[in-house]
Formats: sequence, C-alpha cells, structure tokens
Amino acid sequence: MPCCSTAGLPTPGRLARLSTRERELVAHFARGRPNKVVAIDFGISERTAEAHRARIYRKLGVRSVLELACCVCPHRPADE
Repeated sequence: MPCCSTAGLPTPGRLARLSTRERELVAHFARGRPNKVVAIDFGISERTAEAHRARIYRKLGVRSVLELACCVCPHRPADE
C-alpha cells in the first residue's frame, strides 16, 4: 500500500524529463528545504534555486511540495 495518494501525479517516466541538475535538487525540495538552504548546500544563488524549483514544478505538473514528495516517494507503485 503506498504511503500517499498518487492519483493524477506524474509517472516516474516524467521524472526523466528533468535535467541532471534538477534531479540533484528535487530530493532536497521534496524534503521541504527552503530555497535559501538549497542554495547554500549547492553553492548557487537563492534566485537560481527558486528558478530550479519553478522549472521542476512545471515539468512535473505539481503545485506543492507535498505533490513533489509524492512523485519521488519510494513507496509509490512502480507500475504507475
């Protein structure tokens, strides 16, 4: 049984649409880390972190950190 509802969320194949850098950052954003913390951790500006977050949300079709977390949830069924 999955830990969260996955209805209407992007399939794992859509995660492949992310750039290498976006895939590096997505786990940090999914944990709810603020842009400022992600920026410090990755040595980028806060504005760049904001831009990455916006592109990730747009590419995956999510509107919140909860939806993003559900996309990368390890308990999500593989057949979706």
